[in-house]
Amino acid sequence: MDTQTPSQPTPTPEELPETSVSSELENQVRELEDKLLRALAEQENQRRRADQELRQQKRYSAASLGLDLLPALDTFTRAAAYIPEAQQKEGWVTGLLTVAKQIEDALSQSGITPISTEIGQVFNPELHEAIGAIPTAEQPPDTILSVAERGFMIHDRVLRPARVMLAQAVS
Repeated sequence: MDTQTPSQPTPTPEELPETSVSSELENQVRELEDKLLRALAEQENQRRRADQELRQQKRYSAASLGLDLLPALDTFTRAAAYIPEAQQKEGWVTGLLTVAKQIEDALSQSGITPISTEIGQVFNPELHEAIGAIPTAEQPPDTILSVAERGFMIHDRVLRPARVMLAQAVS
C-alpha cells in the first residue's frame, strides 16, 4: 500500500488569486535584485583584490634584482674599508666609491634601503640575523658587537637581515 499522499501540483498563475501572483512576483523580483547586488559586490571585491595584488607586485618588483646586486655592493664596501689612507684621494678609489654609491642610489630609488644597525644596539630578530656570540662583560647580552653584513629593507619588508655578532654574558 502506498501511504504517501500525492503532492499537490503547483498552481499556474491563472489558477492563483491576483494578489498571490503579485506577491509571488514581488518576492522573485526582490530575490533577483538581492542576487544581482551580491554578484556586483563580489565583482567589485575581486577587482579591488586584483588591483591590490598588482600594486603589491609593482611595489616589491625590485626585490629580486636587489638581492642580486647586494653582494656586489657588499664587495665594493668591503674593498673600500681596506684602502690605505694615503690612497683615499686617488682616482681609482674615487671611481670605486662612485660605483658603490651609484648602486646604493639605484637600490634606494627602488625602495631598497639599508637597515640602521649600530654597535651596542639591542638585537632585533625581525631585522638582524645572529651569526655568533662572543662572551663579554663590556656590553649587555644580546647587544650587537659587530656587523658582518648590512641588512636591507624593501619599503616595509626585510629584504635581507643584517648579519651580526652578539654579546653574550660571561659565564
